[in-house]
Amino acid sequence: HSLQDIYHNYDAVMPQIMLTLQRTEHIDNLDLRLVRRDGSVLWTSVNLAIIRDIHGRLCIQGIVWDVTPRKLSERALRESEERYQSVVMALVEGVIVCNADDIIIACNPRAEQILGQPSVQLIGKRPLQHLETRREDGSDIPYEDYPSLQALRTGRPCLNQRMKVVRLDGSTVWIAVNSQPLFYPGEDTPYGVVSSVQDITQRVVTRAQLERQMQVLRVINAI
Repeated sequence: HSLQDIYHNYDAVMPQIMLTLQRTEHIDNLDLRLVRRDGSVLWTSVNLAIIRDIHGRLCIQGIVWDVTPRKLSERALRESEERYQSVVMALVEGVIVCNADDIIIACNPRAEQILGQPSVQLIGKRPLQHLETRREDGSDIPYEDYPSLQALRTGRPCLNQRMKVVRLDGSTVWIAVNSQPLFYPGEDTPYGVVSSVQDITQRVVTRAQLERQMQVLRVINAI
């Protein structure tokens, strides 16, 4: 049987291959999707070259590898990453991913909203860089105490760290941060850290209002 007999999309892919061969005289590591007559798909990696036979006639010489398992694995990985990305983008919590140097390499839209900065201003910097951060007692938080850096430094999660953040526009937001170090299998040193950021401003404001009301009631009761 000829290739035309085996693969019903042969006529669709060969013209482009022949045009490329005419220009370059060789093709290396071309991934080619072929569809068999029964509808099944075969992925191949092809090396082709134009040569002359012993009679001086032009011929095409090639090597073909079946790379279907690799292609299926790549597709499964890509689909998994796309599903993960969709989940992260839809979260009501901010998500920030940093590398081993505590530099932001990715974040979701909710993190942008909470911190008041677009991703282009966040990526490539440390978490909360150029932002004022304060503890609940009003004291400043040095970078060395930031949850993401603690998780990277200790290799352990740093959970429920509450802080007040002053955004670049002067507005304030209270956040709760949970940072989880990321490890490659079998390694003890984190290659990165992922942090969830939750806006707890309303909760903090409500608690402060309740505390003030309780103080007023205590004063009234003491009269």
